[in-house]
Amino acid sequence: MAQSAEQDQEDKAPPRRRPMSRLAVVIYTLCWSVLLCFGLLVAIMQDRMLPVPEPLREKLTQVLNADRTLPIVRFSRAELGLTELFHPQLVLHGVQFSDGQTGAGVQFGALDVVIHGPALLFGQIVPRSLTLSDAFVDLRRRLDGSFDLGFVISANSTGVGSLDEILDATEDFFDREDFRHLTEARLDQLTVNYTDRVTKRAWTLDGGRLSARRANRLMTLRGDLALLAGGGELATLGLFYNATGPGAGTLGAEFDNLPAQDLAVQSKALTWLNFVDGNLSGSFRSTRAEGKVGKLNALLDFGAGTLSAGPESYPVSYSEAKTYFTYDPKRARLDISRASIKSDWGALSAEGYALLQQGGASERSSSGMVLHLDVDSAVFDKTPWWPEPLRVTAASGQVKLNYDPLTLDLGLLQAEVNGTDLSLSGSAALTPLGWSYNGQGRVPSVDTQTVLTLWPEMLSAKSRRWFGQNVRKGTLKNLSFDLRQAARTAAVLASSFQFEEAEVKFMPNMPVISEGLGYGVLERDEFILALEAGYVQAAEGGRLDMDGSTMRVPNARVPDPPVIFDLKGRGSVPTLMSLMDNKPFQISTKTKLGIDDVSGQAQLAVQIETHLKDELTSSDMSYALTGRLRDLRSELLVPGQIFTAELLQLTGTPDLIEISGAGRVSDIPFEGRWSQPLGAPNLTSQVTAKIELTPKSLQALNIGLPEGSLSGGAEGALRLEIAKNKPVAFELTSDLTGTRLQSAALNWSKPTAQAAQLRVQGVFGKPLQVELLALEAQGLSLEGTVQFDAGGLDRVVLSRLEVGDWLDGAATFIHQGSGVPMRLLLSGDLDLRSYGKLAGGEAARADTTAPMPMSLKLGRLQLSNTLFLSDVRADFDQGLAAGGAFGGRVNGGVGITGQMSGQGRGLRLSVTSQDAGGVLRDAGLLRQASGGEMMLDLAPHADGWNGSMNITSVRVNDAPAIAQLLSAASIIGLPDQLDGKGIFFSTIEGEFNINNELFTIYRSSAVGPSLGMSMDGYIDTKRKQLDLQGVLSPFYLLNGLGSILTRRGEGLIGFNFTLRGALENPQASVNPLSLFTPGMFREIFRRRPPKQE
Repeated sequence: MAQSAEQDQEDKAPPRRRPMSRLAVVIYTLCWSVLLCFGLLVAIMQDRMLPVPEPLREKLTQVLNADRTLPIVRFSRAELGLTELFHPQLVLHGVQFSDGQTGAGVQFGALDVVIHGPALLFGQIVPRSLTLSDAFVDLRRRLDGSFDLGFVISANSTGVGSLDEILDATEDFFDREDFRHLTEARLDQLTVNYTDRVTKRAWTLDGGRLSARRANRLMTLRGDLALLAGGGELATLGLFYNATGPGAGTLGAEFDNLPAQDLAVQSKALTWLNFVDGNLSGSFRSTRAEGKVGKLNALLDFGAGTLSAGPESYPVSYSEAKTYFTYDPKRARLDISRASIKSDWGALSAEGYALLQQGGASERSSSGMVLHLDVDSAVFDKTPWWPEPLRVTAASGQVKLNYDPLTLDLGLLQAEVNGTDLSLSGSAALTPLGWSYNGQGRVPSVDTQTVLTLWPEMLSAKSRRWFGQNVRKGTLKNLSFDLRQAARTAAVLASSFQFEEAEVKFMPNMPVISEGLGYGVLERDEFILALEAGYVQAAEGGRLDMDGSTMRVPNARVPDPPVIFDLKGRGSVPTLMSLMDNKPFQISTKTKLGIDDVSGQAQLAVQIETHLKDELTSSDMSYALTGRLRDLRSELLVPGQIFTAELLQLTGTPDLIEISGAGRVSDIPFEGRWSQPLGAPNLTSQVTAKIELTPKSLQALNIGLPEGSLSGGAEGALRLEIAKNKPVAFELTSDLTGTRLQSAALNWSKPTAQAAQLRVQGVFGKPLQVELLALEAQGLSLEGTVQFDAGGLDRVVLSRLEVGDWLDGAATFIHQGSGVPMRLLLSGDLDLRSYGKLAGGEAARADTTAPMPMSLKLGRLQLSNTLFLSDVRADFDQGLAAGGAFGGRVNGGVGITGQMSGQGRGLRLSVTSQDAGGVLRDAGLLRQASGGEMMLDLAPHADGWNGSMNITSVRVNDAPAIAQLLSAASIIGLPDQLDGKGIFFSTIEGEFNINNELFTIYRSSAVGPSLGMSMDGYIDTKRKQLDLQGVLSPFYLLNGLGSILTRRGEGLIGFNFTLRGALENPQASVNPLSLFTPGMFREIFRRRPPKQE
């Protein structure tokens, strides 16, 4: 101020104005010189850098580190210059920002600071722009999730912190007084070594560029980084932040080819990306208000990669995947507006939301989420579990997901899969050994074809294959399943369901079960299928109801698992026969029974044990068949007979089938069993039955016994042999106890209580053939055949007929029409010595039926030991009782004729001959008798045969016994007459009994002109002895006048005689005194004659 006053005074003094002017010029000149020099200096320094001297550099270091709140700045050298706009520019090389305490910091290749010029004029160094290049930053993520650069920006902070803190710190940095004129800050060629202590991983970001610009006090941040991924691939990351006001703005990021698992560790909203093995591209967008980052909008493009929960899980490759979501950090909610994926398994499109769970002590990561997902559509067409595509048209569910350890809890998932409503729940966990899970599901209704598309191939694969091959159609109701698997163990599936309208092929070569209704259960590897209603349509016959049938697979896991069918069936017998003619049974084929041969109803149970495999042989199958057959009827099962049965039992195995029970054949009751071996084709089947033998039953069976010959009833055993292409063979046997057999013609009968043996064999052909009819009874033995023609019974031919000991021959019974008695043709040898005996122990009762015509053709009819008839022919057209004519030869010699009448004890034989002498000769009574007529009557008696004889006009020659008597009586002339022409007898009469070898002569007489005789006594042909007595009356023509007082053949005068001794040479004895005894008193000289019964 003093200087200014002096200058004013000098100006006022005129003498001193000249020097001041000169000074002004000098100063003006100097200023312009300075300005010129400064201008020249500026011009020289524009866009040029000059090194800063050492003293000035030290002073600059002091100035830069004057603020203790900022990092310590060190540099190797400095340069000064001016920008093109003449702003001062300071460039520091080898710069390091470091923490004053730790010494850690950030290194830069260069720091380029453009200083605000006006502020510099006022002595203030205020940056206008900052440019950092070639920076190397060590960025660490602490365990709490905050970030650490190794130094603090201010004394009040401990690190970079969260994103909000980073933005707040950046805004605070730009709002500092020292940086009020800073409009731009850039970071070029940035290299960041990023270490994450949370995940214990490290990354290197190279070639990065960061920039911050401020206009109108609003900040804009930009960043571009390149990440060297683990596989050597390059990922890029772009960041931006546009401030709209204090603590407000928009921010976002764009990235490409970024490893998903590297991104997963950066935010709890992205933790789920740990399951993605692949590189992502996408972007994030968010807004910031009041210093807080708000909702995060994200687009993630997964490209191609795999989904894997760990080394023990099954990886799923995908070719394309995208998701759009919004993350609300306040609510920890992730809203997924769109998620889609295309993988090797298929494609999926969904939306939903997720509630993130807090991750332990850190708020920077998530331990899991609760995910609600709505699936718009999904197609899984290449999964390892389902051979056919799964199409999900709508699905909604919630899953609780925990990351470490990895667990999933599925609350309830409701979906429409392949057009079927499905609900699922369950849980899963990934352990060091692998996945463990359990799941439950329910399907209200699903058709059987869709079931296969939902049934995983590896779960009960054999049952699944059987289901696919044999369940043709149907609907499953209330299908529920429970699937569980522990790590490294087999999955366990349990399931139950109901089914309706099903078609099930329960066995190869058998028809399907139609309209099936029932239920199924799969538990602990055991599969059970139960049928409550349904039927099998046979090729012939109709339907067989199958309700009550079951199928059981005891262990579905083993190869070719065994299966047990318990089949129940109800239907007609033709239906059953049609079904059982299929393989493996082929009963009709093997038995050659027609499908319609038998009518009736059947109820059966079949237990079949086999295996679930494609090709089955008979050795792979065993079965046991039981059943009931009701109301049976057949006119073909037994040809010519009507077969009926109310109830029969059916049993069967692969080797044998049997039917047993009671029934009727042509109204004949029986109880029996039919058995058919099944081991090979064309085996003979057999029927064994017990039948009641009565006249009615034998007539129904066409067993031709004469009418009336059987009464009562007995049990018989009937056996049938049924062979291929052959008539049915039968055999009937019985002991006939309870029946009475009789034959009046044979004078034989069997009492009711007496046993016998009947055997009948034949075949049921057309006509019926009885090849053997045999009967063994007391007093009767026969064997023969029964012949039939188209009209029925033709004849019974007995090739052997033995009755007692009196008949040994053959017989033929000829049928002569309905209601007409059969005709008997009898041949052989008949012994009348035993005919009167009771052959069967009981006399034959009188036959009340029509008499049987008979014809006899006997080779020998034995009358006594020495007397028989040969070549006997007889015809009894009205039956034996009515009698008839017969003829024969006596002892094979002279023929005789006669009549027979009556039978049994009423039998009468009347014999006549025109050669009585020949008869006597051939009978061995008189060797040289000739001529005469004979009438002989015989009747059976308990002691043989009683007979009476009348002979007329016979001449006897050469009779030694008579000659001996005549000689003994000294009758002169008669012996010579006997040796000549013979003695003529006009009448010979006698009554006698023939009992085997003993001839008993009750009375006999021989009367002739020259001789009369009476005789009685015994002739024993067995011992060849005789014992006869009688009276010899010579000159009987005169002497016989007194016969009225004596026996016939005795005269008034006669000799008593006896003949005793051997037949060939008897000894004759005559009592001469009897000559003088009148005939009436002659009895005193002889014994009494044999008494006649």
